[in-house]
Amino acid sequence: MAGNLETTDFSEWNTGNLETHGVMLFLDRRHPVVALLQYTPDLEIPIIDGQWVQVSPRIMRVCCQVLRTQVWRRHTLHRQD
Repeated sequence: MAGNLETTDFSEWNTGNLETHGVMLFLDRRHPVVALLQYTPDLEIPIIDGQWVQVSPRIMRVCCQVLRTQVWRRHTLHRQD
C-alpha cells in the first residue's frame, strides 16, 4: 500500500465527499439505528462477529435524523446530552 500520495489517483474523492464516499461505519448491534433498521421490510441485517452491523454514513445520518425528529421527540423523558 506504500506509494506516493501525489501520484495516486483519488479522482473519485473531493472535499465534499471525503468523509462519506467509500466509507462504512460499524455500529454495535444494540445501537438505536440498528433497531430502527430492523423495522425496514425485506432488509437483511447481517451481524459481523456477533456484535457489529455495517452501515453507510448516509444511512447513519438519515436514521439518526428520524430518531431525533420522529421517535425521541415524542418521548419527553429522553435525555439530551
